[in-house]
Parts: sequence; C-alpha cells; structure tokens
Amino acid sequence: MPAQQGNPLQDGAVAPRDTWHIRGGCVSRSAASATLPAEDELVADWHREFDGPIEGEPLVWDNWVVVCVHKGDKRYLHSLDLRTGKRMRSTLSFKTSQPLAPSIWNRVIAIRTAPNTIATYRVTRSALTRISAYKSKTGNVSEPLLFRDELYFVDRTSVRRMSTRCKPVWTSQDSGYLGELSLFDNVLFAAQDKGQPLLTQLSRRSGFPKAMRLPKGQRSHANRIETMAGRVFRYVRHGWKDNLLCGTSTLGGRRLASPALLGDRLVLFTNLPNSGDTLALLDTNKGQVRILGLANRDFHRKLTEDPGPLSIAGDVVYHPRFAFGIDDRMVRWRLDNQSDERVIPARNSVLLTKGQRLERWRNRLVMGTGEALAVDATTLPGRAFFADGSVWEGKFEVLDGAVKRRKDTVPLDDVLLLTSAEDAPLRWPAPSRMKAALDAVAAQFRRETMKKIAQRVGVSNDTELIERTIALARTADVEDKVVQAAEKKLAAVRRRKGVRVQKKVQTEVRNRLTHIDANLHDHLWSLVERTPDDAPTESLHALWRAMLDYVPDHPGICKKIRAKVPKSMPAPEPFEPKAWLDFIEACAQVEFELVQPDAKGTPAQSEIALHCEKWRPDLFGVQTENLLVITPPGQPGAVARCLSAGELGCSALESMFPEKHEGVLPLRIILFESREAYHKHSPAAKAGHDIDWTAGHYSPSERISRMFIPSDDSEFRRVRGTFVHELTHHWLDERGPGFGKNSLRQMRGGLRGFWIVEGFASFVEEFVFDDYRRTWETRNPRSSELDLIRNSTARHRLPWKGLLGASQVTINGNLDTKPTMPIGRTFQLGQYAMVSPMTMFYAQSTAACRYLFHAEDGKYREKLVGYVRAFYEGKGELDVEKAFGADAETLGERIVEYAGNVIR
Repeated sequence: MPAQQGNPLQDGAVAPRDTWHIRGGCVSRSAASATLPAEDELVADWHREFDGPIEGEPLVWDNWVVVCVHKGDKRYLHSLDLRTGKRMRSTLSFKTSQPLAPSIWNRVIAIRTAPNTIATYRVTRSALTRISAYKSKTGNVSEPLLFRDELYFVDRTSVRRMSTRCKPVWTSQDSGYLGELSLFDNVLFAAQDKGQPLLTQLSRRSGFPKAMRLPKGQRSHANRIETMAGRVFRYVRHGWKDNLLCGTSTLGGRRLASPALLGDRLVLFTNLPNSGDTLALLDTNKGQVRILGLANRDFHRKLTEDPGPLSIAGDVVYHPRFAFGIDDRMVRWRLDNQSDERVIPARNSVLLTKGQRLERWRNRLVMGTGEALAVDATTLPGRAFFADGSVWEGKFEVLDGAVKRRKDTVPLDDVLLLTSAEDAPLRWPAPSRMKAALDAVAAQFRRETMKKIAQRVGVSNDTELIERTIALARTADVEDKVVQAAEKKLAAVRRRKGVRVQKKVQTEVRNRLTHIDANLHDHLWSLVERTPDDAPTESLHALWRAMLDYVPDHPGICKKIRAKVPKSMPAPEPFEPKAWLDFIEACAQVEFELVQPDAKGTPAQSEIALHCEKWRPDLFGVQTENLLVITPPGQPGAVARCLSAGELGCSALESMFPEKHEGVLPLRIILFESREAYHKHSPAAKAGHDIDWTAGHYSPSERISRMFIPSDDSEFRRVRGTFVHELTHHWLDERGPGFGKNSLRQMRGGLRGFWIVEGFASFVEEFVFDDYRRTWETRNPRSSELDLIRNSTARHRLPWKGLLGASQVTINGNLDTKPTMPIGRTFQLGQYAMVSPMTMFYAQSTAACRYLFHAEDGKYREKLVGYVRAFYEGKGELDVEKAFGADAETLGERIVEYAGNVIR
C-alpha cells in the first residue's frame, strides 16, 4: 500500500513486526512496533551480564538483538540470540567519546564509530562485515537514522542523506541543525536553533526545507533534541522545555516522560491543572484534542509516581513497571522492575535493561516450535527461509538439528520453511509460526518480482513509472545495486529532452505491477497444494488459515475444507471457510455425532423436533458425551466454540464432583445465530425478565440453557465467562450431587446459603481455560470479582452474616440492581466500576468460594465441595460456622485480606 494511504510500516510510523530498529523503535521515533504484544503474565527467561553499563536501547530484528556497552574509553557492540541470550556474532569495539547509537534495517546496521564518523555493516551468519564509512571533515555527526537503504544524519549543522554504501544523495541547503532526526511519510523532521527553536521539515527526496517555528520559550542549549513525528501529533523536547504540536496548535503542560504515539493517539505522562501528575491518553476528533486521564492522584496514583518512558507493541502500551491495552485500557501485566529504561518489545517477550544486565521476559503461555514435515535427504537443492528474513538458495545440508552451507551454520529452529528446487514444501514450522512462514515466502516473491521489474522498467523511458517502481522496489527490500541502477536510469532519462516513451515496455511493466498480488496468491497456493494431505492435522489447518489471511475465500482452500465437513452437516451458502475450519478443529478435540429431528425417534431427536415445531424447521443437533447443542445451520464457528468450551467446562466440574450417574441425558443447549434471535425467542424475555445485557441463561424449570456465542474469537472471549457460568448451573442441576432429586429444585428458593449457587458458578467462570491443551487452572490472579473486593470498603460490601445466611428469595427480594457505587479497578485504567448491591453479592460470594478453595493450601477445599453437595442435595439449613469453623464476620475479614494478597 502506498505511503500516502497510511500504511504505518511504509511511512515509518511503526516498526515492522518483531523489530525495534532505532532508538524510539522506528524512524518516526513514535516508540511503536507492529510486534505482537506480550499480553500474558511474564516469566523470566534469561539474563546476560556485561562488563560495563548498557548504553541506549537494545535493538531487535527478528531473533537478532543488538546491545551497546560502555566500558572505560571504549564502546562495544554485542550481537545476541533473542531466544537464548547467547552471543551470535563477533563483538565490535570502538574507541570513541560518543555513544554508538546504532540503527538497523534488515541485514544492515549503521553506527557512529567516532564523533565524526558513520560506518555501515552487513550482517552475516557469524560476523558483521563493514560495507563503507563516512568521515566528516567539518565537525561531529549525529546518531544515524537508517531506513531501508536510506541513511540520514546531521553533519556538523547540515543534514545529509546517503546510501548504505555512504554514497551521497543530497545535503540540505539550510544549516543550523542539531539533535536527532525523525522520519515520517516522506518528510524528514529536524530541529534548528537560530535564536528561536525551529522544527524543520525536509523533503525526503530532495532535502528541500520548510520551517515550522516552535512556540516561544527559552532558547535551547541542549546537545540532544528529541523529535517524534506523526500524522496528527508532533513532539519536540529541547533543553528544559517540551512542546507537543497538534496540527498548527500547541498543547502546553509539563511533560514528565517521553510519550508513545500510535496513529492519532498519544500516551504520555503530563501535569494537568485539576489532576496533578497524570498518565493521559490523547486522541483527536475532527481536529479537537480529547484528553483522557488514565491514572492520577485520585485513582491508580502509584502509577504516576514513576513516569518512565513508554513504548507500544501492537495495541498494548508498555511502561517499565506495567502494560495496558490502548483500546480497553486493561492492565495486562505488572513487573517488579528496578529500572527506569524503556521496555523493548520483542518476539513473544520483552527486553529489560538494568545497568549492566539485559533480561528477557516472555509470555507465560507461548507455544513451542517444531516441524510438520520430515526431511528425508540431508543434502537439499532448494530454498531455506529464515526467521531473520534472509533466504538461502542452492544446495545446503540439514544435519544434527542445524542447516549448513559452506561456512554458515544455523539452528533448525531458525528456519521458517524448507522448499525443494520445485518449490514443494519439505519442512513447515509449528502451527504457531505458520503465518510467519507464509509471510517469508510472500516477501521473497515480492522481492524477486520487483527486482525483475526494476531491471526492466528503465527501458520504458517513463519517468513517473520508473519512480513508482523504485519506491515499490525499496519497499520490497530489493538489493541496493538494482535500485541504484534504476535511479541512474531515471536521472539519465530526465537529462535527455524529448525522449520517447516505449509504449510496449510501459504497458508490460504496468501489467506486471497490477498483477503482483494475483501472481503472489497463485505462488502461495502452489505451496499449499503441494503439501500432502497426510501432514499433521494441526500444521495443515494452520497452513490453510494462513492462506485464508491472504485470500479469504480462496477456492482451493474452500474445497479442501468442504471435503472435511461431515456430509450430513448442513453447509449453507455463502460458505465461510474460516468458520468451518474452526468447526473441523473442534471435531478433532471433541467426539460428536449429528442428530436430525424425529418426533418418534430418540429423546434427542424428539427434543429437536419439538423445537423445530416451536421455533424454526431447519434446526439440527450436535451431540457429545455431555452436551446436545440444538442450532440452526450456518454458524459452524459458534458450534465449534460451544462444543470445545462446553466439554472442557464439564471436565473441570467432573474433576471436583467425580461421581457418575447412569442414564443421564446430555445437557440441552439452544444455540442462537444472533443476539437479536436470542432475545426474541427466549421465554425469559417474553415473561418480562431483563436479559438484554446477557449472552445466555439457564432455565431450571425447563432444564435448558439458551446461548448466543459469536463466531469471532475476540468476541467469544468476552462472552465465554457467561457461557461457563450458566453451564455450571446447568451441570450441577443435571449431573451434580443432587441428581435424581428433581423435586428439590422447587425448594431451593427458600433454602439458606444461596451464596454458594452464584458464587460457585462465578468461581468456575473465572477458571483459566486452555482449549488448545484441554486444561484449566483454578487460580486466577486477575479475578474481576476478587478485584472488586480488594478495592471496596466496608460501606460498599454487604454484611457477611446476612449474605452468607440468606436464601434466594431474600436476595432477589431485597437487593437493588441499580449501579450507584463507584469502585476503582486494579486492572482497568481511567475509569471506575459502578456497582450495585446485587453486584457486590456476586463478588463477595465468588471471593468466598475462591478463598475456601485455595486459602491455606486448600485447607477448606473439601469443606467447600461438601457445602455445594449439601445445598444441591437439600440437606436442611446450611450454617457457615458449622461448615467452616468460623463465624461469618471472621470469615469475611479473611476473605477481604485474601483478595488483597492475590490482586496486586
């Protein structure tokens, strides 16, 4: 996509995925990267100690980490393997008084090797090989800015642009520049200091300047001037004064830490008149800036006491102590970090600098790597695609867990894909890396295609077409010499007057540019088509899913997926391949059978026929060991999630109540195709009950659960808790301790101890389920219900004695459901939770179950399970003190203390 259309990777606003290639992350210095965020709780992976303090920010390109160390009068540049922390290449050392300030792009690195010298190096498998160097004859140079094959820096007071071979392209006509440079959308930003600070824009193509005067203030005498550029916001720090520009306006305020910018949203620490020190989110709407306080002296005050530098990975903001989502503002993780240095996003992890120590912390739930297809021969003529973006072509060996060619040896884990000389796949990575493998193939195809077009376009004599091709070739990382040859041809055509455009070549090149995407899709499909169908199922499905990311309705993939759909399964048009792929994957996790309606058939068939008569005639059923899901056709993704999550939830409940009951029927679930249908056809809504805010409910009188489950993964995560909560009610009624005592259902409304019903269901709702591994974790350090208890006061909470001794009739008849009480949230920035007494009933009941299940090494666990049994078996009045050995108020105090210890 052309830069003018707002592609953040091409306009420099965001660093490419798995990269942090300059101080500030990317050339716009926005501190933002397209790297997938580390959203799980982090665990320490490795650390590396150096002989001197780490200087500047670690840089990352895929699995390559660059670290600069200052010791004595020398500075060292180390290359590390992201996965292990071990040294990858020889260390470079320089005797210089200035920081090295490296900048990397793909396999090239630019370094300030001396106060007046910039050098470029090429990265090989075992070393950094010098390409060229530039030595200033007039004074010192600034830190370099490298973007693709473009190298920028300030030479004394002028801005220079060079190639990576240090060949000059242009030198700015104006002077007086100082500090660092930033680049955004074909415009280079530099600061000047001519009595009054200026922010100057220079054309990336020619270096022609256009000055923007900064707001009046103290003249800057700073050696370092920081700039950050975006489409809406621009930030400049010079001396003791910071300026934030929005369009032509300037926003005042004392800046406390370097901000981070993503699109038209800026996150920073500032000082606001009514809030004091504040972590704020700024965004724009029709030119108007909106300021949203995320933390200040009134809430999350501790976060404002440490205004460290911010960075952004994907849509998650990192601070040295915590991370939060820029959209939902939910805290993702916290660290007890003793450093104020910026957190650097890296693949499935983050990098932390602490003096002389570099640490890697990774996602707790990152999946491992592995291969899908075995390689029979050790010597292979073909291609090897590596995680760092490089490609080997020709003959190489696969031996002892490594890929070898001449003097180079690379671990097999670094390989994304091996293909034969005919481009047939020989080795695929683990499913979690399949998309990256296809991306590597796509990048190589574009690189080769644009190289051929760039070599041909000069013959057309069409200057506009040559310019366009050069820009696309740079974007595709075509090698320097090919792009430079095209640039020389462009310059030659411009010098010649009246040159005639070669129409035939012009048409040929235009057609080739137009059909790049179509040809790429054909190329990717040829790889998929040649993958044997007997490859491991998980890898095969991941490959199909990755291909669908490129072509959402690819006919070849659709055909393969259709072939795996059970023939008796209704598959209406339009066929949605990703949804059906979800269903096929669920089939691999859970055994099921399709059930058609038949009024005179089995109980399941009769049930479906009854609903066909009452609701709609095209219903069918999907039956597993524990579930009967009745649903209309056309929502395979929702059915898949219902089966997978439902069976896993039943397994969790069976682990706590292992008794088996003979002759039980599956739990009946009516699955609706939309939220509107769920509201319209639920008897509860017709009876006047408010279910508009719900996504599902269990009806004890009918012994049926009605649910709406979205097909989208992210949407499903939001309603999964509701699904599991209602499933728990349903399971305990139909499969639990009180099975066979159906008459007790009518008596439970007046039975004391009703807290256990909603508390236990909410407790199970907050289990951490892993559908992929089919496991669950009962501990949840981010329990929203415990969070409410932790942040509540005595005036918010219901009296424990009344709550733990109340019946359902008492609770429903006396508790207000209107939210009127504000309570802060530990994991939510910028807002309070408005709660009602009924909300607190649920929170306190859930917290009680969590405490009794986990506290004191599970001391009360059996007693809690016994209390659930007693309630569902209808064994009289349930006295809390007799059950747990403590009166209600004492137990309540312990529960509140427990919540404070868990939620931090």
